[in-house]
Formats: sequence, C-alpha cells, structure tokens
Amino acid sequence: MAQKAGNKRKRSKDTGTPDEEAQLRGFIDQIGPGREPTGKIYRLPVDGRQVLLGTVTIYDFPVDEYGAYLRDAFGPGTFLIRTVRTNGTFGPSRIVRIGEWTRNQN
Repeated sequence: MAQKAGNKRKRSKDTGTPDEEAQLRGFIDQIGPGREPTGKIYRLPVDGRQVLLGTVTIYDFPVDEYGAYLRDAFGPGTFLIRTVRTNGTFGPSRIVRIGEWTRNQN
C-alpha cells in the first residue's frame, strides 16, 4: 500500500495496532467504571419540544415519591423521564403528568 508523502504513520491491515487498542481500553476504563445509571428529566410543553431540566442518579431518585420530587423540584407539568444505562444507552422511559397540589388534597 502506498503512503502519502505527509503521512508518517504506517497503516496495518488489521483493525488496530496493539498501542491503539491499549489506548482505547485505557480510555474506556477511565470513563466506564465511574458512570452510574442516571435518569434525565425533560419537561414536555404543549408544543412537544423536550426541554432537559436535570439529571439525577438512579440511586438518588425517590422511586416511591417521584411525583412529590418532580413537583417540588420543577413544579406541575408533563415530564419525560429517560433512564440512561451505565454504557450510555437509553433504557426505559416514562411520561409523568404532575398537577397542581392544593391543601385540600390528601
């Protein structure tokens, strides 16, 4: 295979050199173990455009009281909660509608 005049790097026929693979493995090791599953919270206004409000780790998200958490943190509205797995891919999502809270509701 002919090399271009300005290209000092040799090209190999396999997918990568051991040095490149080691660098990639090191990069993945740096970002992989520290990543926790998270939930991204979006507001869904009437026009349908998602607005990212925040990100919370799944371990800190109050599953039993998520309605109160969303109402206290962001007020009433329609929200999309998207889970993000440790590998960065999206998991299950849910749409949650939170109304106004009044003292008469128990």
